[in-house]
Amino acid sequence: MADYSTLPNGCKETACATPDRHRRGRSNRAPSGITYPAMPKRSTVSLVCALIVCLVSSIPAFALPDARLLRIAAEGDDFREGDRVPLHIEVLNAGDAPLPSLPVVLAVDYETYAEWKTPADLAPGDTATWTLTWHATRGIFPFHAVVDPLNELVESDESNNTTFITIGAEQAPEPSPWVAVLAGILSFALAVGAAFLFTRAILIARRGAKRPSRFAPRPPSSTDHR
Repeated sequence: MADYSTLPNGCKETACATPDRHRRGRSNRAPSGITYPAMPKRSTVSLVCALIVCLVSSIPAFALPDARLLRIAAEGDDFREGDRVPLHIEVLNAGDAPLPSLPVVLAVDYETYAEWKTPADLAPGDTATWTLTWHATRGIFPFHAVVDPLNELVESDESNNTTFITIGAEQAPEPSPWVAVLAGILSFALAVGAAFLFTRAILIARRGAKRPSRFAPRPPSSTDHR
């Protein structure tokens, strides 16, 4: 008879007697009396990574600049076709190292409108403002500004290099038809007045030519022969 006293958990069934069946029937739980170290939680791992990033970024050798486009602002509102609209584009160095000169591109309706470069060695926390003029046309247009469009500079944050707004301009008002009528009447009155003055000047000149001069010699009279 087989000896079942050495089987785990006091198994007395015949199915547990063979080693293969016994191994397949084992539980995945750890044997009693053995403890394993607890695995760290995700929140702890994230906190440790954040601390490492902060420590590395605080070292001057690893400090990086960060070109952040703050805003595009237009002066005024209720724009009309043909207006000259002042625009202001502001760039901030949000990093921990000086920001070198970088190109800034403004696109209007997804087409390049103007380009500019930021000042060299922009200190951390300082801003640079680009001022330009947009000649308004009728319609609604998106304005996109991008700093460092080719990603030539390594920054601490590459996701804040662009911003946009939408600006619209209405059709310029057409002149009133009465303005054209009044302009025509005024032009006609000026022409009539000029013709009248010219005619008057000619008549005065003719009358002056027919009148005898005060200094012309008098013809001899009949009394002078006596």
